[in-house]
Amino acid sequence: MGQVLQGIKAIEPKVIPIEAAKITAQDRAAIAAVEQARKQQKRALYFSIGSVISLLILVGVLVYWLYSSNERTLDEQLDIPAGEFLFANGETKNLPEFWIDKYEVTYGQYSKFVKFLEEHPTSEYDDPASRASRPQRCTSPSTGTSTSSTPWPANPPIR
Repeated sequence: MGQVLQGIKAIEPKVIPIEAAKITAQDRAAIAAVEQARKQQKRALYFSIGSVISLLILVGVLVYWLYSSNERTLDEQLDIPAGEFLFANGETKNLPEFWIDKYEVTYGQYSKFVKFLEEHPTSEYDDPASRASRPQRCTSPSTGTSTSSTPWPANPPIR
């Protein structure tokens, strides 16, 4: 019989006094403090993530700026409108519209062009009469070395 009473007591709902369910002001203050601390932790986490992302972007821009080429794009062209112009001996000439490069051709660009022509010969645009006058070797005016043995710098300084 003792075991039956213990089983019934275990099944009976526990009665909790009303005072135990009430939250005291001290408990409410503790809960509010914990919630505020969680909000501050979230804010700090968001700030940290934002700072790391900003730092990564800044490092990426800095690396791009440091390691990107500072070579100008030299393939810009300008439109020269058709019209009259004063020729060297004082007479006026009339020219059609044409395009001209904005920047002068550098020694390095010309060297690449000559090398390309040597590697990819074509007769489509070549004038047979000009082949005899074409130099077989180009030399750098500043160093006197040949382009076939020494590559020229892309944009040599003017001396």
